[in-house]
Amino acid sequence: MTLAVHGKGRYEADEVIVITLEAESVLRDWLSARGDKPGALFVGLGNRNRDRLSLRAFRGIVKAAFKAAGVVGDNKTTHSLRHTAITSAVKNGAPIQAVQSMARHANITTTMIYYHATDRITRPAEDFIRYEAR
Repeated sequence: MTLAVHGKGRYEADEVIVITLEAESVLRDWLSARGDKPGALFVGLGNRNRDRLSLRAFRGIVKAAFKAAGVVGDNKTTHSLRHTAITSAVKNGAPIQAVQSMARHANITTTMIYYHATDRITRPAEDFIRYEAR
């Protein structure tokens, strides 16, 4: 399944993103609750017009989901979800160009930050130290 994503600001073009099978199942459930119609994907179900969710409302939903899952800390934000997805792709061996495309990074240098941080955890230099018996 794919979704069209509107670019942010005037610098990013609209793009298509790929939805995983697990996310597709959840998304289909949401679409049956929301109604399968054109427009914003995330709308408020409580308001009459079913307007698109505000950023504030979306952040509140994510914060409540974090709390329900036992994920705590002021540094846990909506961006944490993005960071986790990118880090997971890197840890599981996704090619850098694929991760760059998924993250919609204009510059591959930005994507490389995730690779460097992950390398420190998954391939620490300490694992390569060999002690010779004397």
